Amino acid sequence: GGGGWGEECEYEELLAGGCPEEPWRYGRDLLLISFLSLDLSLDLSWNRPCRYPEDEWETFPRPFSRPFLEPSCRYPEDEWETQALNYTSGTTGRPKGVLFSHRGAALNSINNALIWSLPQHPSYLWTLPLFHCSGWCFPHTVTLQAGTHVCLRSVDPAAVFAAILSQRVSHLCGAPVVANMLLHAPGAAHFGAALTSAAAGGGQRVKMLCAGAPPPAAVLEAMEGLGVEVTHVYGLTESYGPAVACSWQEE
Repeated sequence: GGGGWGEECEYEELLAGGCPEEPWRYGRDLLLISFLSLDLSLDLSWNRPCRYPEDEWETFPRPFSRPFLEPSCRYPEDEWETQALNYTSGTTGRPKGVLFSHRGAALNSINNALIWSLPQHPSYLWTLPLFHCSGWCFPHTVTLQAGTHVCLRSVDPAAVFAAILSQRVSHLCGAPVVANMLLHAPGAAHFGAALTSAAAGGGQRVKMLCAGAPPPAAVLEAMEGLGVEVTHVYGLTESYGPAVACSWQEE
């Protein structure tokens, strides 16, 4: 392929730096989905038959030209229609299902951007599972801000460090265990030095939303030493993700 949307682009070519114009870049360990270069003149009415991909590494000849749903795709007729069904044990330990409506997901997507002061074109690293409370609605939030989704096969510290530096990640989410894993991983000191050096020069800054039990002050301080600003939030699957936030004060 020569990098155009009308041509196929193989995985090996991507590794060699090919297909520079494609915003959908495939890799076996890293997947970037960028919404900066999409042709917004495309017909997005979804009024045609849809199908599943034949192979998980199948490439897109053109964005959204072959949506992978069936039997058909459509806009919701009502904003209260169910968008997703999430299963959760919750704080009670009793498994239950939680229905997400299109309206609720849309409102919380906007709320995420407001509470985090999320700028346009963020680079968001998926250290939060997409299946966990629908990713706290961040699939919509990042797309709303025309950002880039940086996806990993697994939350491995080395892969996280490499992705943050190589893809200039600006935001990520996760539980306190993710922060602890990064702090105690081999190479954390080297990563912290590289990131804080970039931030000191007015460059890359990384922010993290950490949900669940409040991280100890020592963890917050250590993460700051890595160059990552942590904000604690709390929510429920029933609230579509983060519902309250512990905002930083000037003092």
